[in-house]
Amino acid sequence: MDEYYNEHFHSVHGAVNESRHVFIEQGLKKLMNPSFNIFEVGFGTGLNALLTLIHSNDAGIEVHYSAIDLYPLDEELIKQLNYPVLIPNADKDIFEKIHAVKWDIKQQITPSFTLRKIRQDILSYSFDEYYDLVYFDAFSPRIQPQLWTEVIFKKILSSMNENGILVTYSASGNVKRSMLAAGFHVERIKGPLFKRHMLRAIKIPSKDIHSV
Repeated sequence: MDEYYNEHFHSVHGAVNESRHVFIEQGLKKLMNPSFNIFEVGFGTGLNALLTLIHSNDAGIEVHYSAIDLYPLDEELIKQLNYPVLIPNADKDIFEKIHAVKWDIKQQITPSFTLRKIRQDILSYSFDEYYDLVYFDAFSPRIQPQLWTEVIFKKILSSMNENGILVTYSASGNVKRSMLAAGFHVERIKGPLFKRHMLRAIKIPSKDIHSV
């Protein structure tokens, strides 16, 4: 567990800008629907959920958000997080409410945002919904190599709607090859500050695969 926490908190100071660029700017804002199902791999500090909730409120869109994490942060670590201070329009009570949601129960956080936190291992998890957007925010391939594989990406692909988007901070060549092998159309695009690139993968409708 210390290994997981150490990696996460080493990058926490730049986490807000990175998460906003990777998951909101290059993921959520690329979708045009008035309502989305979002799946996050790695709930962690709840930052991506908070940023998504803020954007959904500002943009007037409805979000049904599911996040899976086998190793949730303990309460003492959560208390150290100061995202509501760093993020404009963030509400401390809402952030606390996000973390207070019981695991494996869907709960309405705001009129436009519902949250379900899933305490399971994605390796054995059986998807029960289809998603328009996936935030792949697992710990790095160095720490959790078993999550960055063709098998996992193929499993995720099968749970996504056509034209669904997967975004991740990683720009690894091995990760890109695993996504391609799983059946995604993959783009290496501009990364957040201090990172040259990131990956965005799209589930291309089967009738369009040969034209990509």
